Amino acid sequence: MTKTVIVSITVKAGNGKARETKIAVKSDEFESEVTEIKEKIAEEVGEAVLKEYERSLRNEEYRGGKILRTEKRTYTFQTWNLSFYRRIYQMADGSIRKPIDELLNFTKYCRRSQRASEQICVLAAEASYRKTAEINGYITHHQISASTVRREVKNMGGKLDTQDQEFLADDPGTISSPVLFGESDGIWLSLQHEKEKRAEVRVAVTYTGKKAISDKRKRLENKMVMTAIDVPVRVWEEQIREKIYSTYNLKAAKLLVIGGDGGKWVGNSFDLVGIPHTERVLDPFHVIRNIKKAFGNVIDTDSVIKDLYQHGFGSVEDVLQEATAKGTSGGKKDRKECLVYLRNHADEIVPLSKRNLPFFHLCSLGSMESNVGKLVAQRMKTRGCSWRKDGAKGMLAILRHQSELAQHVFRYKDIQISTQKKILKRYKQPSEYGTIPHGSFPILNSGKISSPYASLFKAIIDVDLPL
Repeated sequence: MTKTVIVSITVKAGNGKARETKIAVKSDEFESEVTEIKEKIAEEVGEAVLKEYERSLRNEEYRGGKILRTEKRTYTFQTWNLSFYRRIYQMADGSIRKPIDELLNFTKYCRRSQRASEQICVLAAEASYRKTAEINGYITHHQISASTVRREVKNMGGKLDTQDQEFLADDPGTISSPVLFGESDGIWLSLQHEKEKRAEVRVAVTYTGKKAISDKRKRLENKMVMTAIDVPVRVWEEQIREKIYSTYNLKAAKLLVIGGDGGKWVGNSFDLVGIPHTERVLDPFHVIRNIKKAFGNVIDTDSVIKDLYQHGFGSVEDVLQEATAKGTSGGKKDRKECLVYLRNHADEIVPLSKRNLPFFHLCSLGSMESNVGKLVAQRMKTRGCSWRKDGAKGMLAILRHQSELAQHVFRYKDIQISTQKKILKRYKQPSEYGTIPHGSFPILNSGKISSPYASLFKAIIDVDLPL
């Protein structure tokens, strides 16, 4: 059985003429046809509003302009498209103006709105360019190519990256903490159509502590992430300084703990922050990985690592020195390099808890690898991707601002839970005899009903109330 209903839609904008549209909705195509009605309404309303805009512009701002021609232009918005014949004016000074494009902020060669571009970029931060084009087509009912996605990421990300590089903090941050933690590391990306075959992405993360979210998982508190590619070291340090100053209250910070793998630029990333007391900590991930890789086939590395972190490098130096002479010649080279690496950073290996620092709640470091993996590697490296430099810069900027873009583009309605309120009302109903306390007596449901307490509780519960 099929039913059909005629829907009449009348649209009138400003002082323009009313326009009526009739659409038949069949019961067996209810969902799809109602969706089409929504799109039709958007097109009808959009066209009527643009006509009123043009009428107002012609009577006011462009009164002295000459209309050269009308030209069709398709405007792509976040979830719908609109085709409109807009006017092109020639002004008294000879300039050519397209007022509707300027009013909607559609620049030359721009095909979609700001929100539509942001939507594509947010999707591209999670999926490949081809998959992003497919998903965006489901949303907008307008198919685009993977090249379009790449172009949008390049343009939008390039603007964000330029803003980040030119950012200068005016006001100090509001997050206060006596201890600030900072870690940095690099990750190499493969390049294509470039002179270099790969480029290093610099990543830094700052936070004020860690909060347990499960037995074996912790979350960084007040985390801020920064990335950069193909920038000088000094520019990288200045970017970190400005972002940290605008996020945290540095007057309240008395200690800066710097973690990393021991690389020169890694350790110097936070030199311009300006916190008086700094402590450097060698990333445990790199320490353990290097020891196991170099000495794993000649000594018991687990006991060496345990002694290293409990008693310092001096307690294991002789053992490691003796083990360097064992094994093959290639292994000897790796073990010597590991020994030199540990000796050069012996002071940085000592845990914070053993440095007699006058601070409480000093958490461990070592969160850099997971942050680099989730932020950069999962999207830009582990899928076998190769990048142009401008595309890599754009994608890094999108990944840095992904949560902000998603909140701006996609809005979620909060779920209102009303069942709990109804339950509370049930127990808050007024009584003629005042409030009667509610409780449970497990002893009455047990086999010990003969207990002297049972008769006492039973007498309290079964007290006669006046009728």
